[in-house]
Amino acid sequence: MATPIPLFVPNLLCYLRIILGFSGLYVSHSMPILAVFFWVASAILDAFDGYFARKLDQCSSLGIVLDIVADNILRTVVWLAAAIQEPASYSLAASVFISLEWTTMVCTQLHAVESKSHWKQSRGNDPIFVRSMFANNFFSVYGGFCIFGLFTANIFAYATHYPVFANLIPYFHHLKYAAYCGRCCTALAELWLCKSYVSLLIDRDLKAMSD
Repeated sequence: MATPIPLFVPNLLCYLRIILGFSGLYVSHSMPILAVFFWVASAILDAFDGYFARKLDQCSSLGIVLDIVADNILRTVVWLAAAIQEPASYSLAASVFISLEWTTMVCTQLHAVESKSHWKQSRGNDPIFVRSMFANNFFSVYGGFCIFGLFTANIFAYATHYPVFANLIPYFHHLKYAAYCGRCCTALAELWLCKSYVSLLIDRDLKAMSD
């Protein structure tokens, strides 16, 4: 009997990633090292769902959406944890990045449905900072820098509240500011993706009004 799509291995990994994200948030106030372990494990698992999808021939539309949702939930809960620990320092940043990430998800998925292509494809008309990030599926110096910032800026923001991390991680503050810069670079690309979809909507409305 065929495996139900919701029980495909890549989809199960996405469920696990979501559970790890919320588990980290649950223990973030009392057990910071365990919280960071959960979040890092969830981020690392992101590298395996696509691999197993191809290896096991279990690619699915549900899996594509679950992958993005798991990413966003993970980053959201970590930003929330950082804002809870340092509300004066990170509440605004957390609000901006959480809103931007979910807005980007909506825009890219709707754009992909309408263009009938994956949202990472057909990026030839984008500015160089967007094309450089997506080039070779992020396997480049700039793409890796952006992904590093995307997945770790919030963890560093949270970890700053606990001196134990600065003692455990060499060059902690250097890595933290590198992650912040990488996150800002990713934000530029996210803003462009949102702008592209909004421009498409406006063009469509103008065309409809002129008909």
